Amino acid sequence: MFAKDLGFSPTDILKMHQGLKRFVSDKINVAGGNRISQRGMIMTGNIEKKKAGGFERIGDILENTLKQWSREAGGPITRLWAVWDEAVGEAVAQNAQPSCLKNRVLTVHVTCSTWTQHLQFLKSDMIVALNRAAGGPLVDDIRFKIGDLES
Repeated sequence: MFAKDLGFSPTDILKMHQGLKRFVSDKINVAGGNRISQRGMIMTGNIEKKKAGGFERIGDILENTLKQWSREAGGPITRLWAVWDEAVGEAVAQNAQPSCLKNRVLTVHVTCSTWTQHLQFLKSDMIVALNRAAGGPLVDDIRFKIGDLES
C-alpha cells in the first residue's frame, strides 16, 4: 500500500520523508557500515545510540511519523476537504484542491497558471465561503500553487 492510497498528498509525503530523515538522524549517530535487516532493524556494530535500550524498529519509526502527519478525523484540513466542492463550486473544484493548512493559511494546488490568476481575484470570496461552510474561522489567507490534483 502506498501513502497516496491512504489519502496523503504529495506535499504530505514529502514532509513525512523529511520528518523521518530528521527523526532517524536524531535517534542514532551513524559511524558507518550500516544496513537494514529484513525485520526492519538497523544492523551494525558501529552505532552509538542516543537513547538507551537497544535497537528501534524502522516500522515503529515510520508508524510514529505517519501518525504525526496524518489527517486526523475532524481536523481542520479534513473539514475543508469535506466542504470544498460545495463552497467553491464545481468549476473551481475541478481545477483546484486544498493541499495543506498551516497557521490558518490554506495552500491550494491548481491545474495551471490561468487558474492561479483567476482564483487570486476570487480569494476573499473563497475565504468567506470556506469558513462559513466549515462552521468557523479556519482560513485567513489562501496561497495558490500549480500542482497535481488528487483523484
